[in-house]
Amino acid sequence: MTPLAHILLGAVIMGDVLAALFFVRFWKMTGDRFFLFFSASFLAIAVSRVVVDESIPPFGMEAFGYLIRILSYLFIIAGILYKNRGTKTSRTLAPPSTVFPQEHLS
Repeated sequence: MTPLAHILLGAVIMGDVLAALFFVRFWKMTGDRFFLFFSASFLAIAVSRVVVDESIPPFGMEAFGYLIRILSYLFIIAGILYKNRGTKTSRTLAPPSTVFPQEHLS
């Protein structure tokens, strides 16, 4: 790989980790595990990008990297299935009545 490709790969990995941290922040704010699943997915994608890169030792671990990528997609599917299960697990930040009082809506 060229030096430019290494720089771009590092930027993509940094973006994946940043997205994971972004979803962790939303999980802390809401308590909804949906965001935690997405955070785990982005972290797994970042790890798979490091493993699949052909110039980073150990060499020949591409199959393992793609298995990690499949795991990241399974995290997304699990998060969607968990969210659609119908259970209420997230905290609300404020009750709806205090966000938009009825007397100010008319």
